[in-house]
Amino acid sequence: MPPAEGPTDEEAFDLAGVGIGSKTPPRHAGDGLYRCLRSVAVGAVGGVCISLAAPVLGAREHGWKGFAGGVAQGVVGLVALPVAGVACGVYDLGRGVAATPLAIQARAEGREWDGAGWRFYDLGAEKIEVDAVNATVDFAGERRKLREERVVLPTTKVAATEFYDVLGVAPGASAALIKRSYYKKALGCHPDKHPDDADAAAKFQVIGEAYQVLSNPQARARYDASGDAGDAATLDSTTLFAVVFGSAKFEGFVGELKLAQLAQEEQGDTTVPEAEHRHNQRKREVKCASNLVALLEPHALGRLDAAAFEISLKPLAADLASNAFGAALLGVVGYAYEMAGGARAARGAGARGAFALRRRVNALGTRLATAGSIGRAGGRSLLARGAEKREGRLDAAAAAAAKQQREADLTVSMLEVMWRLTVVDVETTLRAACNKVLNDHGASREARVARARGLAIAGRVFRDASAASEYAGRWRDALRDSVGGGPKSAAASPPETPA
Repeated sequence: MPPAEGPTDEEAFDLAGVGIGSKTPPRHAGDGLYRCLRSVAVGAVGGVCISLAAPVLGAREHGWKGFAGGVAQGVVGLVALPVAGVACGVYDLGRGVAATPLAIQARAEGREWDGAGWRFYDLGAEKIEVDAVNATVDFAGERRKLREERVVLPTTKVAATEFYDVLGVAPGASAALIKRSYYKKALGCHPDKHPDDADAAAKFQVIGEAYQVLSNPQARARYDASGDAGDAATLDSTTLFAVVFGSAKFEGFVGELKLAQLAQEEQGDTTVPEAEHRHNQRKREVKCASNLVALLEPHALGRLDAAAFEISLKPLAADLASNAFGAALLGVVGYAYEMAGGARAARGAGARGAFALRRRVNALGTRLATAGSIGRAGGRSLLARGAEKREGRLDAAAAAAAKQQREADLTVSMLEVMWRLTVVDVETTLRAACNKVLNDHGASREARVARARGLAIAGRVFRDASAASEYAGRWRDALRDSVGGGPKSAAASPPETPA
């Protein structure tokens, strides 16, 4: 089971990820105004949520003393978050207004926005540029410096090593190394890659069990001390992998998710410099754009008309929507495609502006939903501490049942946060990839227009398949349904692969 006490330092993210402030400069006044409104709205909602939740949570945990402390914390949050939102928003609005004259001139010259500035963009040229980077050599100095600062954990003596052996790590391995090892081991026997291999499926389940215990500090401590994982709630391994790392079927569309990238990095993300993270994300966006060009090529080159192209995409869409998380993720991909392609193919500034507004409203809604999930997960973690004291007054059977339900709720909450962050990650990546496809001056203007129309068609097909899937809207249910009894204390007897 994932950690029940909230996100670790390795999984932390900044406020810009949920809509307060931004790291990239706005293109023009309109973009600056949107960012301003977004920051103000997220700050206001977050402040109100904290002011209401903090006193209640404090009272439940520490009575009147906790209530008073919660009121103080709530007042600070009620003031601090809105002030931060307004400050960041005004700053972005000012930057947008200042950038407007340059934006007007650049668009008149046919230049496009690449996220940092205006230029004549060429997808092929950028692909050559990113492929020429040798990360091992170009970032060696930064990696060495970070590795020297890395704290080396002492050798740890434990009562059992079966789960560590399954993941191929030492008992003193860091959380980042455990995650990286889990990703590599699980990927090698994932059911998507071995659909008819019962042994691979069983091994995949065992690897998932081991990871869920070792990634939970409390369960890991219990396992290290006694060799028994206890009765902690666990998630079906296939569901766990899909939430944390995504589906192998979608890698060509969304690339490697950020969580998966971190899991693969040498000795965890503590040895990877920020510049390399930015390069990895850029390379991911270019790869997604190149794959998208290939997907659209039959229509863009005139080999298939609109109707035939739509029909050709339906079997692919149905396959991608064949499980709860696939259906949900396909909806995200389809919406990004339809908004990007529709906005570029639409006639008239008004129609294009309507597409842009819908896309921005959707992005804001995603970030607000993510912020809400984080707040709920934090609240449940705080409530869990008080619940532990109350469970001590129950009989053994009732206490065990209450504990299992509490841990199951925390598991679902934390995985929902991870899923929400993945959706934000995918939306951001696809927005950049679609812009590269549609702004590629390495292709003719006619080809770019055809790509836009094909992209809108693909988006509609994907969204329709997502909505028509029997799993539509069921990703939360999939999380809850997949939380079952605790894992076995040894890894020798794998559970049956769920149907």
